[in-house]
Amino acid sequence: MTLRVLFGLLATAVVAMSGQSPVSIKAGDPAPNLVWTRILHSADPAAPEPGSFFGRVTVLVFSPNVSADPHGISRWNELVAKFAEQPVAFVMITSEREEKLAAWLPDHAVSGWLLLDENRDSARAYGMELPGGVVIDRNGKVAGFTFHPDEREVRAVLEDRAVTIPDDADGAHMETTLASGAVRLDAEPHRLPTKPDIPPSYEVHISPATKRGTFISDGPDYFEHRGFRLRQVISDLWGKDANRVVLPASLDNEDRYDCVVALPHEMQQEAMHRLVQQAIERHFRVSVTAEIRPVDVYVMTVEEGKAPAKSADDGGGGGFEGVRWAVWDIAVDPQARTEKPRNYEMIREMMATAPVSEMSAMDITMERFCSILEERLNRPVIDETSLKGSYDIAVSGIAGTNEDLFRKLREQSGIVVTPAQRSVEMLVVRQLP
Repeated sequence: MTLRVLFGLLATAVVAMSGQSPVSIKAGDPAPNLVWTRILHSADPAAPEPGSFFGRVTVLVFSPNVSADPHGISRWNELVAKFAEQPVAFVMITSEREEKLAAWLPDHAVSGWLLLDENRDSARAYGMELPGGVVIDRNGKVAGFTFHPDEREVRAVLEDRAVTIPDDADGAHMETTLASGAVRLDAEPHRLPTKPDIPPSYEVHISPATKRGTFISDGPDYFEHRGFRLRQVISDLWGKDANRVVLPASLDNEDRYDCVVALPHEMQQEAMHRLVQQAIERHFRVSVTAEIRPVDVYVMTVEEGKAPAKSADDGGGGGFEGVRWAVWDIAVDPQARTEKPRNYEMIREMMATAPVSEMSAMDITMERFCSILEERLNRPVIDETSLKGSYDIAVSGIAGTNEDLFRKLREQSGIVVTPAQRSVEMLVVRQLP
């Protein structure tokens, strides 16, 4: 039996719920009362109101821009359907302008409760600075927080198997806890990034990672990347895919680093990245230069007379601030007690090894799709499709090997991926004497 886990490789849009003061709330606390301006859609008329938490599990999702995320609504509706006739209430709360919702709702079904909270009072009560979810147990207490509630998490709360474990918890403790079939939720709401608590200066602090996991937080006057390998740090700073970074053997290892600077004033991102780049070169005594080299690659083309479906949005994004989903569906052996990754780097690592069974990318350019494939294939992928605009790509029934992925891509979308050699710009890192 396989456990099916969905991972989004493109960043989910982050829409800050501005004007809020952080509220101290955590798992185990009594669930704050819900406040709303209007009920836009009701669940079963016989069901208790959405704020009646006791005796059932309640799933709350705070979504500021409901109409701009049709794929998210589809996932929500599917989740609600899986718990029909079970003691679970689903409540989506939005602060989107009512006139926009009034024009959108007649043509779009939203399952469960949909509440309008114009002043974001409920969001503030739950400390939700970012879009996300909260699951409340049968006793009216917060079971935990999650970016996107899924079936596994909801069922775990329903069956009293949900736990909260700190990101920096001891690995053996985490494995022992999860071995019992427990499912992890976050103990606190996801917060907006804050400036590192160090004296402002132009000094870039580079040191071995102090905690497990990875963390990224950038602002106009600070840069904070923690827990990344040197290859990924260089990839992010120089704007080049990690597979196009050539490291000397002495630095091509599993060591992870924290890289942090808090500036005395705001700085353009390009200038800040230059500052951190120079610090990286000094600290590791290396030079980083771009060079054209012949390398093994995969070339992506389109089969004659066949092409993926053009996206309805075609790059417009439907007014949604952020990047659309590109989701891989990974089959994981539950006996391995594999837990859903908690951060970007862990997702990258699992993607490099886990067998792929399904893949979909919505409203995506060929250039960005190549970048996603490159992360999976660990080799540069070159776009030679000549396709412009955005496309929807869905591939299913993959046996798990790269060869089968390529075959299914060709059969189901017309995309052809073949090994080749091309001259590619690479970032070459050289150790200085």
